[in-house]
Amino acid sequence: MRCAMSRDASGRSRGGCLASKTASGIVSRSFYDRARGSVRGARRFVNSHKVLRGMSLYENVFIARQDISGAQVDALADAFTQLLTDNAGEVKKREYWGLRNLSYRMRKNRKGHYVLLNITAPSAAIAELERTMRINEDVIRYLTIRVDAHEDGPSVVMQSRGSRDDRQRRGDRDRYGEGRDGATERADRPERAVPEAVEA
Repeated sequence: MRCAMSRDASGRSRGGCLASKTASGIVSRSFYDRARGSVRGARRFVNSHKVLRGMSLYENVFIARQDISGAQVDALADAFTQLLTDNAGEVKKREYWGLRNLSYRMRKNRKGHYVLLNITAPSAAIAELERTMRINEDVIRYLTIRVDAHEDGPSVVMQSRGSRDDRQRRGDRDRYGEGRDGATERADRPERAVPEAVEA
């Protein structure tokens, strides 16, 4: 290994190991020099990013085709869970959001089964999960994001779904004679006078 001071294209001096000779005689730059330009900077870079190599937290939402049943969606989610478990990952929470309308048609589907997975896994397991979802014809779309922490309890979608079920439907209000604000027809409101036809 040859270490010396060198100058880059702009004329600034740069220290550190420039190249190393391998057993086959090929000259290559070391990882540390490629990462940060100096050994000390590269060690700081590697130590600050050790979390990336371990288990990270992810949220994955996938949309399955509208013409498969709920049992088939569960089987699909079970297959993805097993895939993650085989690759040293773990599914912390799984939520089925139901059959929902899509904003626009995707692969001739206007609706889709939505499923949320909270995952703790290494990045290799997530790459394999996304590869499998890309190949599977029952999955229309998927999105995986890395998060700092998983939410406790039900997700926002499930909370809004529960509050929507508590509300009365419009058809029920009309059926029972209730007005827009939930009150019954007001008795003190005068009836409208019907204009009489004027003869000419």
